Amino acid sequence: MAVQRKVEPSVGNLDALMELVEEIADHVRSHPLAGFPQARCTEVANEPVYAADHLEELRQFTSVLTLTYRVWR
Repeated sequence: MAVQRKVEPSVGNLDALMELVEEIADHVRSHPLAGFPQARCTEVANEPVYAADHLEELRQFTSVLTLTYRVWR
């Protein structure tokens, strides 16, 4: 899952986008998948937090969440 947005690289803009990424991570941790309720998110990784090269070269914020789901039966 990724969050991308064209942005002016200021502290306020980056803080707001990082807050959005954290909200998404919190949501997927606590809510089952709508189409597959047996699956639960067991791990959320966000490394690197955002792509510095995208910000510098493209003026684009890019943050990728890697989600791991497990199924309990």
